[in-house]
Amino acid sequence: MTAIKAYIFRQWWIFRRSWFSEITLSIILPVALYLSIVVVFEQLLIVSPGDFPYPMWVFPGLLFTLITVMIYLSIYTDLSEGGRLIELSESITSTPNSSISIITAATLSVIPSVLLKSVLGGILLSLVIGFIPSIVSLIGLLLYMIILSLLISGIVITISLLTKRHVTHLGVAFIVFLFLFFLSGWIFPLEFMPSSLYSIFRYLPTTKLLEGCRMLLLDDQFTILTWLIPLGIGIVWLLINAVIYSRKVPG
Repeated sequence: MTAIKAYIFRQWWIFRRSWFSEITLSIILPVALYLSIVVVFEQLLIVSPGDFPYPMWVFPGLLFTLITVMIYLSIYTDLSEGGRLIELSESITSTPNSSISIITAATLSVIPSVLLKSVLGGILLSLVIGFIPSIVSLIGLLLYMIILSLLISGIVITISLLTKRHVTHLGVAFIVFLFLFFLSGWIFPLEFMPSSLYSIFRYLPTTKLLEGCRMLLLDDQFTILTWLIPLGIGIVWLLINAVIYSRKVPG
């Protein structure tokens, strides 16, 4: 608990120092996503996916993209530089902590502030698109957002632990998130891909999360497996990061 409290207080301290830029980003980024994705792809797609207007269909994907960017910026600015996670954990805690507690703290501490900023950005997106989900759907949406945050945090921390050079970190992160962005069905239907690729990418945890999120928001259907399996993968990923971290701790 010491590590978790320390990391949460640190995130709060960072937010207080840069609250204006954080809120500004939460406003600018949704507008940028709308202009660069919705306006462009709406003209390219002849048939609207699932018989829904493209802006409404892509709304969950835009929200997932927003969360991904927010998570990456939050962790990268704090932990990404070579060995920074190890140095930070040593300086931020005055009592010994296990690898799992350090990694759990680093993973979970960014989620509250990211959710807050993502909710603000999501409200703006829904107003721009003209899509207002029901209250029940919004409660379920929060669950999907939390699980996605867990997954993306795990990915960013893995990259931070395995890369030391600034350029290498940025390059790996760019490739990984570009992969997720295009191959998880966030902005265009996976059904448009060749069947061989579709049969693989449809089982990505980020794909299943988005599938469940779309079913919830567009069809009012809540399916357990679309969030339970990604949640399990997120927890396993956290444990793997703890093992990687333990091997990198000096001494």
